[in-house]
Amino acid sequence: MNKEALKPELARSEFASKIRDKFATECTMLDHHHGYLKVNGTPMRIIKWIESNIITPLESENAALKAELDKHRWIPVGERLPENFKFNMSKDVYVIAGSKQLVSSYDYELKRWNTSPYITVTHWQSLIPPEERKGE
Repeated sequence: MNKEALKPELARSEFASKIRDKFATECTMLDHHHGYLKVNGTPMRIIKWIESNIITPLESENAALKAELDKHRWIPVGERLPENFKFNMSKDVYVIAGSKQLVSSYDYELKRWNTSPYITVTHWQSLIPPEERKGE
């Protein structure tokens, strides 16, 4: 490994130039020795700028993607059942029963899935609406 790369000043300088190159339109001056960045003429701590312009937006995007994934995950029946829709029945959902995937609903009055009584449902997942399937 290059001994020059181990010097903290050089690492800060390389990091500073990467930020300057990537965000040249916003960053008019970068003072990496004092930890300040001039954004549109206003001094700002580099860490605060990175946090507000890079980390926070990525965390928000990550949370939105996680929520989207959670909408379409397989839910164990022990965790929860589909919500009661009408007449003590759930909407149709995908279910896993043994090695099979089926479409079924849950009957809240009889406390069972509307499948064969010999099949045990272990997981379920909401059906994907047709408008969401178009992008696939």
